[in-house]
Amino acid sequence: ILLSVGVVVSAQDEFNWNGTDRFTVLIMGIDRRPTEGGGLTFRSDTIMLASINPLNNRAGVLSIPRTIHLALADTGELVPIHTLLVRGELRQEGYGPELVRSTIQHNLGIYIDAYVLVDFDGFIGLVDAIGGIEISLNYQINDPTYPDMNYGYDPFYLSAGTHILDGYDALRFARTRHSDNDYLRVERQLQVIRAVRDRLSDPVILQHVISQAPQLMAQLSNNVISDLKPQDAIYVGISLMNIQEDNIAFGSLNEEYSFFYGTPSGTVRVPDRTRLSELLVNVFGEGY
Repeated sequence: ILLSVGVVVSAQDEFNWNGTDRFTVLIMGIDRRPTEGGGLTFRSDTIMLASINPLNNRAGVLSIPRTIHLALADTGELVPIHTLLVRGELRQEGYGPELVRSTIQHNLGIYIDAYVLVDFDGFIGLVDAIGGIEISLNYQINDPTYPDMNYGYDPFYLSAGTHILDGYDALRFARTRHSDNDYLRVERQLQVIRAVRDRLSDPVILQHVISQAPQLMAQLSNNVISDLKPQDAIYVGISLMNIQEDNIAFGSLNEEYSFFYGTPSGTVRVPDRTRLSELLVNVFGEGY
């Protein structure tokens, strides 16, 4: 397939996306530090769905706050979404991503084709590979107790204004929440996604990243876990890059689309099913 960035990528015969149907990817940032080795018994800091609809050349990105509770398909038990990966791994090693995927599908009614998990080092490496990201904000971040990579503290301060963040500071920007709340944290995570896309909209940078993709994927093979093959992930990523910015919608399952629900063990935040379809249509379009 000849793409507008001037790079040729061939879809593999075994890839289950034909390039014309909707394709939805579950993206998770996991709370796995460099000293903690492999395995997936870690909580999810970031949970997003990115969906491409080639028929109308549109895409949507939905962020799900880590404190939202979803019902397990088999028992109906309400559990915080950020614990699903651990719960699945405790059932059976390697089952964690599938439990997250199936639970989101059960609660949101949207089919998920693939998943990508990224740990701390993976995120840092990916942002550094594109030369950092540009972030603008109209408030100050003051987090003196931001956790470092070894369960200590690494105070994070960022003034209002525009900043170029390397991978490590981009991670801190996306993760900090002690000075505000999880909903503003979600907004920052969406801001990071926009900033990454803006950076990759430069054809020179995009072509450089694609040309270095095999080496980068090999370098980060222990930090990025997916059921997509590297060449297929590139194919999906470039398909997303070919969509005009005005045709990409961003949204969050925030307070407007959720409410507090009382359970025997306490009050939890759950999706508002009376408004859920409205949110999904706004982000993904009709027929999601």
